[in-house]
Amino acid sequence: MKTGFPKGLFGGLTRPKSPDALVLLSCAVAAILLLPLRNFSDAFPPIAFLATLVLFVAPGLLVSCWLLGDELSGLALLPVGFALSTGLFGLLGVPALILHLSTDAYLLAAGIVLCAFLAVAAWRTSRAKPYVMEPPTKDTFYGPPAGWLWGPFALLCGVLAFVGIRRVPSSYDDAWVYLSWVKDFSDSNSLALRDPYFGEKVAEFSRVKVNGWLLEQAALSRVSSLDTIELVLRYLTPTLVVVALLMVYALARTLLRSERAAVVTASVYALFHVVFIQPSVHNVGVELVARISEDKYAAKFLILPVALLFAVLFVEGRKWRHLGLFTFFCWAAVAVHPSVLPAI
Repeated sequence: MKTGFPKGLFGGLTRPKSPDALVLLSCAVAAILLLPLRNFSDAFPPIAFLATLVLFVAPGLLVSCWLLGDELSGLALLPVGFALSTGLFGLLGVPALILHLSTDAYLLAAGIVLCAFLAVAAWRTSRAKPYVMEPPTKDTFYGPPAGWLWGPFALLCGVLAFVGIRRVPSSYDDAWVYLSWVKDFSDSNSLALRDPYFGEKVAEFSRVKVNGWLLEQAALSRVSSLDTIELVLRYLTPTLVVVALLMVYALARTLLRSERAAVVTASVYALFHVVFIQPSVHNVGVELVARISEDKYAAKFLILPVALLFAVLFVEGRKWRHLGLFTFFCWAAVAVHPSVLPAI
């Protein structure tokens, strides 16, 4: 039985607490910071990055709210939305790389896609019904809230993110090869035509021509006006670390049907990486905190767990949308790094 406040008593307070409206408002603020207030955001790089990140995550977050409102909620929606946007914009970049289009053409296509999602969100907001309170159902009930358990998890996230910010790749680290591609893609008239590191023409069947992840990082740098190296090493890497840990929380929450157990699981996972951080670039702890921005590790820590999450949901509920999203992430893995496909 639905319960709600009497319409005459609260009047205007019966407007919906719609996630669509919140996303629209966030994107409007981000657009203002990046366009009319560009000088202000350029003076404060974290604000410019945050505004760009809001626009990047918006399509995936909207799809998560539209399709997964019954299965996911709260912080679990954030990493899934981030992964959906990563897959969407990554796959969008593949044609631009294969056809050697310009960065401007890719940004134009990405802007059209973003506007299309926001237009649908605005339409849904205008037709939204008054907000009513419903009792939790079996499908959406995850036990008592985690409460103080979020404290240790947040602390571990902060530690790993801080380590990711402080680390600088060595002179012989292949991260510089990835960064050279990202820097070249940030303003190119012919994407993936020549190797920026060695100057050679890209092979006809090179993996770079389907590596939308590099182009996504370049687009973030271009939109935020941040230097490519600074963006990837100082802003994107710690962000990806936190998103990866939240992804573990979302997967554990789906498997265990308990928010407390999910937070504990994600905390143990984070603690494992803290304990095993070593100077070597091949160490498992360093892979998460320092190399996650590289395509192979982004696929490992972001695409793989979200694909498993939708596999679990499909096995449990046999819903076509879960199977469709699982298939989408299999294709998204190709646009980030296909090495995770056997693992999926």
